[in-house]
Amino acid sequence: MTNLMNGLGVATLLLGIAGCSPTTAPVTPTPTESVVTPTATAAPESAVIPKSCDIPEMLALIDSIGFTGAVDVTPPWEPADGTDLKLAIDGGGIACAWGPPNTDAGVVVYWVPVTDSLWAVATGLWVSDGLDPIDVPDMAEDAAYFTYLPQSETNEFARWELNVLFDDLWIQVGTSSWVDSSDGNAVIETALDAALP
Repeated sequence: MTNLMNGLGVATLLLGIAGCSPTTAPVTPTPTESVVTPTATAAPESAVIPKSCDIPEMLALIDSIGFTGAVDVTPPWEPADGTDLKLAIDGGGIACAWGPPNTDAGVVVYWVPVTDSLWAVATGLWVSDGLDPIDVPDMAEDAAYFTYLPQSETNEFARWELNVLFDDLWIQVGTSSWVDSSDGNAVIETALDAALP
């Protein structure tokens, strides 16, 4: 790319010098020639959905942020109709869970390839479930939806859930152990790194 840009710079300089010469006529393409304008932006890398929940960097991070002794505790998911878990799995995504065994603490992470229509259905589910669109502090997401519900008489466990869109990738992180919308940033960043080739 640098050689192409250097070559274009030299060609532009040479054309500019030639254009200043009183004996040189401006160069115009003939109808049979095509003019190609180089683009300055490259297409973003496409995310790769993990094939399994055996992701050592995720396990190490989750263990290090307070879920000591974390292991892969992903259950055999049987998502109900009308849930974002079903939408994620049916959409070609994967949902993983890590935490200390035999406890109620842990973190669930989804990676889902997303289309505009899938994102629209998912956001409809979240809005109807009380999630709010937010801008996550210190994160450059395209869109995000968040909720925190404390433990109460109607909630056996607290619920912290963040759904984030990056280009064509939806990442969800859920736990009962956090409160603020930015508490899961390290998990989101590591999940994003795990999905980039």
